[in-house]
Amino acid sequence: MSGPLDGLEVLELSTGAAASIVGMLLSDQGARVTRIEAARGKLTSRDSGYRVWNRGKRSAFLDLDLDVDQGRVRALAQGADVVIESHGWRITEARRLDYATLSAINPGLVYCSISAYPIDSPDDGRSDDEALVAARSGMQWAQRGGIMSGGHIPAPDVEIPEGALRRGRHDGPAFVRSPWMSLGAAYHALMGINAALLVRETTGRGQHVRTSMARPSDALPSTNDAGGAIVGNWMMYEGAPKGLFECSDGRWIHHWALRPLPVLAAAEHGNLAEAPAPSSESSRHDPDRIGLEPQAIVEVFYYFTQLREAFLKFPSEEWVRWGLRTKVPIYLVQTPEEALADPLLLEDGCVVEVDDPEVGPIRHVGIVKDFGTTPGRVNGAAPRPGEQTAEVIAEADAVGESTAPSPQEAALGEPIAGPLAGVTVIDIGLALAGPFGAAQLAKMGANVIKVSAPWDGWWFRAGIAELGEAGKRCIAINLQEERGLDLLKRLAARADVVMHNMRDGVVERLGADYESLREVNPSLVYLHSRGFDRTRAAMRLMGTDQSASALSGQEWEDGGCADGGDPLFGTSMGDTGCGYLAASAAMEALYHRARTGEGQKVGTAILNACLVTCSYAYAQGDGSAVERQRLDANQLGLGALYRIYETTNGWICIAAHEDEHWHLLCEGLELPELASDPRFGSAELRGRHRRELSELLEPVFAKESNEYWIARLDALGVPCEISAEPTGAYNQAAHYIDFSDTPEPPKQPAPTLGEHTHEILDWLGCDAAEIASLLADGVVADSDGIEDGS
Repeated sequence: MSGPLDGLEVLELSTGAAASIVGMLLSDQGARVTRIEAARGKLTSRDSGYRVWNRGKRSAFLDLDLDVDQGRVRALAQGADVVIESHGWRITEARRLDYATLSAINPGLVYCSISAYPIDSPDDGRSDDEALVAARSGMQWAQRGGIMSGGHIPAPDVEIPEGALRRGRHDGPAFVRSPWMSLGAAYHALMGINAALLVRETTGRGQHVRTSMARPSDALPSTNDAGGAIVGNWMMYEGAPKGLFECSDGRWIHHWALRPLPVLAAAEHGNLAEAPAPSSESSRHDPDRIGLEPQAIVEVFYYFTQLREAFLKFPSEEWVRWGLRTKVPIYLVQTPEEALADPLLLEDGCVVEVDDPEVGPIRHVGIVKDFGTTPGRVNGAAPRPGEQTAEVIAEADAVGESTAPSPQEAALGEPIAGPLAGVTVIDIGLALAGPFGAAQLAKMGANVIKVSAPWDGWWFRAGIAELGEAGKRCIAINLQEERGLDLLKRLAARADVVMHNMRDGVVERLGADYESLREVNPSLVYLHSRGFDRTRAAMRLMGTDQSASALSGQEWEDGGCADGGDPLFGTSMGDTGCGYLAASAAMEALYHRARTGEGQKVGTAILNACLVTCSYAYAQGDGSAVERQRLDANQLGLGALYRIYETTNGWICIAAHEDEHWHLLCEGLELPELASDPRFGSAELRGRHRRELSELLEPVFAKESNEYWIARLDALGVPCEISAEPTGAYNQAAHYIDFSDTPEPPKQPAPTLGEHTHEILDWLGCDAAEIASLLADGVVADSDGIEDGS
């Protein structure tokens, strides 16, 4: 068996990145994915991401405007388990390739639609271009203040030190390279497909799964009931430094979590090789580590300038080596090409080398979810566009088109309450990367029991805990006590999944490792979320969103470093991306178990998620870069015609990719001379002269308002959007995935520490005397017995 999805047939009707990424991740775990190439799709073999996102698939050209090829797709859908489409409901209905039509002939079909905006929103039908959706939904402004800030939140009565703001410009929105909108849609679509497949194992019934790019992640950006931004920690303040520092060689490192005292002490030595390790290893209770509470911004700003000067005393290589020796987290900000040349990542398999049929050996992101019993693999390079056309047409013609319901319809069972109703998950993780994955399962109806230590109140008081713990019930257990471990084993015996994100060695010391828990539950799915690849994880290095963003190339790309910019840690899908991968891996393992009865150990990593974020980039086999779009140093865009421009009252984003759009733009701007300028006569020339063209367009846009330009350019058909400040209209949605047959249950808040201790002990069968004894001896705690939640 090549993966947990072995034998699954997937039909991909896509025009953009999101659906292609979903197809890639399904193919990696054993599904056979057939991609129907769109004649006028936005994603073509000219795009760098094409060679990555379409590896391991079959590719066929079918003209979906022709009746005969529409019939062939319907024939293929009769034998498919999953259809992924991003053409839009108006187009699929007109072609009779919509869910209603295909499910009538294949009632077991899981049909996933990815749109730019929810179909019931007023924006339905607007462009699904990555940057335009980011502009309209407020994502470009969210990048301005950084991770989960929702814009800019002034720090209270604190002066921002020089150099703390890590952006190319200090005003306006930010255009970044990471395709956040497509990534969010891809992750939600993948989880929706996984959940619907699990439901089908119970009911035999397929269903329609929908998500949209404008709902990128429930981690971006957050607002409270009053509409204001949630400030759970000082990272969300405007100007809060994110741990990026330049070294004496001009390279940048990411130091996170901030431990200023050991770094400052080391910088006093003439040679870092002689600088001793700090007296205590980094931990959540490390006295040298700056906490995340909002008031700590004063301490952060106090040390920032000192740290900046300290890191400038030595080259990056020496600082990284010192950090590795002393376990102080310091990581080099790498280019994507450096990440893809990392021997540890190649050994791990999260980076692979394949022989592309058109460009030869290339390296790109590899397998990002580890299955102990059913390991996935990259099934070869991306095919030449249309390479399997004859094969796919022959298959379709052999089946023939049918309008009769599938015979399996008679065997369909009754619908169930929710996508994951009846699934029990035990979450013993802490902070965001691990718990966020369990929270996704809770959102889809799983019974998720959070096992926390009685001293984890600091986490539950942080605003970010709302993301990681929503929808769970919480029991506080001291797992260092023998009776506490026994309670965990009793929970595991009744569970389907156990999840954690502890560093290597910790669960083994506790006796909560996979081998120990499978003794009480042989069919258990056991999921471990790491920080890094398995080699670095075995070294027990602290893996964080920030360090993974640095190592993967994400910060280099989002800062426009190739153009001279500084690296940027803005919004990231390291922690949350790891959570999405973990949730989908858990469901895929459950899908395998439903068919075989077999549990297994599963894993993923924050670094893996960051490699997916940068998966639009690949490198040649010798590690050298290939030509691709690059962000400018001021984070304005990827070219003169794919960027944001300032107007009299804000900013507008344009995406004039095609020659047709270029000529319409010249008409709209009343610049006919540009249309005939030989410097801009082709897309290649416009790219080569991007700076001159930008300088010509900037003063023109600056003469009129957002409203003027959007009305004028929209009417002409130029793809554009106002770059709006975030309102939370999409990213505060009750549901990010819509299921036609098994809707998600109502959204539930995060619990308090120990809130459900009594309830869960009762569920385990503990009587009143046992509960009283456990409480009295400090083996468990409830919310009443935990002072201020700490």
